[in-house]
Amino acid sequence: MITERQAQMAARILLHNRSSGPVPNVDHVEYCGRGQGSVLGNPYTSRPTRVPGTHQVATRDEAVERHRDWMREQLRAQTVVYRRVRDLAAMVAAGQTICLICFCAPARCHTETIREAVAWYAAQGGTS
Repeated sequence: MITERQAQMAARILLHNRSSGPVPNVDHVEYCGRGQGSVLGNPYTSRPTRVPGTHQVATRDEAVERHRDWMREQLRAQTVVYRRVRDLAAMVAAGQTICLICFCAPARCHTETIREAVAWYAAQGGTS
C-alpha cells in the first residue's frame, strides 16, 4: 500500500517517452533505457533485440513484472542500481522534480517500477 507521503514524492517523478517530443522542464532528467550509460535499463524485453544482457520474454507485462523482481534484487544487494535510485530519491526528497525517460510511456513500462522505488526512498527522506 502506498502512503500519502510516497504519493507526494511520486508526483515529483514524471515519465516521458523519448519519442514523444520535448522533455518537460524539470530539475533533473534521467534516461532509463538500455545503453547510453544508463544502469536503469530493463534487462527484459518483449521485442527482439541484439542488446547484450537483455532477455526476451513473451509480453510487455511479463517484462515489467520480471523487471520488478530484478529491481528488488538490485535494491537488496545494494548494487549500482540501488545507488542510482537512492541518488534520485535524494533529489526528490529535496523538493526537485525529475523526469524518467524511456521509449514506452504511456504504455506500461519499467519506469513505473523505478518511480515506485524512488518515491519510497524519497518518502523516507531519501536516505533509508
